[in-house]
Amino acid sequence: MYVSCRRLTGYKYIAMFRIKITGAILFFKTSLVFILLFYNTTFVRAQQEKINQAQHDTLLIHQLKKHVYFLASDGLKGRKAGSEEFNQACIYAENILSNQGLMPFFGNSFRQPVTFLEKRYGQTMAMKILFNDKVSDIPPGKIKYFNLINDRLFQHHYPLLYFNLGNLDPKKSFATQSTVNWKNKILVVSAGKGKDHKAEPVNVTLSKISGITESDNKPAGIILLTNARFDTIWPRIHSMISSSGYEPGIKVPKRLRFFNTDLILLKAEVAGLFCKEIEESGHNTASVTPGNPFQFAKTSIQYSIPSTQTKYHSWNLGGYIPGSDSVLKDEFIVVGAHLDHLGVVDGKIMNGADDNASGSAAILELVHQLKNTRPKRSIALILWTAEECEAMGSQQFFPQSPIAREQIKWYINFDMIGRTATENSESGALYVSSFPEWMTEEQKTFQNCSLNKPRFVFTTKGLSDHFVFELYQIPNFGFYSGHHKDVHQPTDDADKLNYGQMADLVVAARKIILHLADKED
Repeated sequence: MYVSCRRLTGYKYIAMFRIKITGAILFFKTSLVFILLFYNTTFVRAQQEKINQAQHDTLLIHQLKKHVYFLASDGLKGRKAGSEEFNQACIYAENILSNQGLMPFFGNSFRQPVTFLEKRYGQTMAMKILFNDKVSDIPPGKIKYFNLINDRLFQHHYPLLYFNLGNLDPKKSFATQSTVNWKNKILVVSAGKGKDHKAEPVNVTLSKISGITESDNKPAGIILLTNARFDTIWPRIHSMISSSGYEPGIKVPKRLRFFNTDLILLKAEVAGLFCKEIEESGHNTASVTPGNPFQFAKTSIQYSIPSTQTKYHSWNLGGYIPGSDSVLKDEFIVVGAHLDHLGVVDGKIMNGADDNASGSAAILELVHQLKNTRPKRSIALILWTAEECEAMGSQQFFPQSPIAREQIKWYINFDMIGRTATENSESGALYVSSFPEWMTEEQKTFQNCSLNKPRFVFTTKGLSDHFVFELYQIPNFGFYSGHHKDVHQPTDDADKLNYGQMADLVVAARKIILHLADKED
């Protein structure tokens, strides 16, 4: 009996062991099945997400192309602000704002009327120089003229003073280097050092001139004597000068202007008239300093330039997504791009694919990307008119804005985002155009939202409609891919744009916009 019991007990343990083994195997198999199912589900989900993202990216690129190819088509003839073709672009964009469910931003309308005068200067400038009672008429092809403020046309004679710009220290203020009264005089300067006036770098020359014009004792005008080719120096100057047309009563920050007076360039052979007069008076042109300038005896200048004015009637377009927070909904993140371009110039259509069908297309796709979100602050999306005419659209936004400027927490601009600047060809980086005080706090935001696609480089160049918001001290920045040879040329066409880059920017911009709309003060 004892032995039999032991055997029975042994069998019992064996049976129990077998049961445990069987249970363990079953548990292992079941766990393996669940692991495989989880892995497969996760893998499938990840793959599906990749497929969905690829389909989303493909659809986004397709939509961006669709917008650009329409806006930059020959049929719209360059979308000149105030033209019938610009109105066609407005109808196209307005339908998208309405169909996507945005609320009209301008009362009961998506449109804000804008009336502006476009001033066109003639191609010839009349100039007479009086040397010792002898009048010299300067041929138009020997002159280049730029006037920033007040459209002054000098019809009377001004005395002339000269010094060599190479003797001006750019690290010191102009006021500390000259106590001469320059008001109501024309300053003649040679752009460079030495008797042959070998030119300094253009940016050095212009920086010195800027320092002169920012002083309280600035001259009425500046004549720059240069032996540089006009077709090389003039585009450099033009790109460094802000346009005119600031709203009356708004003080223009120094950083938003380059010259604050008239600037005239004279070709080398005309410059020789001045140099000859100086040399014959016993002075060395290379040694004349701002503290002891040469004053031309019995010498003065008279100049004027013809101009015409045309009145245009146009529109800004805007819709908004209401904020969801009971308090913050009255604050706005405003996002914009200019819809207009140059129209037809000299019989050639300026399609303006990059400038700025690209930025307009981004706004229209952001409408789709943001329409179902519930941001705490309201988000307004606006397409400006007349940016190409001294930003008149965004300038006139404020006097008749439906919201107070204090309600605008950020302005974000899109202008020329479809190409890649030569200096960024390897990195593929895009510029964020703004000023340091606005960007210091948001550097991390850009890093987190871009995920290196695209990579952002901060710059103060590329000013567009956001400089108007800067005048009102509203935090602002603008996306900008950089200057290229097709800007303001009939070759700025839709087939030259990088739509993948544009799609990446739209995705990143959506994150940045929502971050700003939801962040706590």
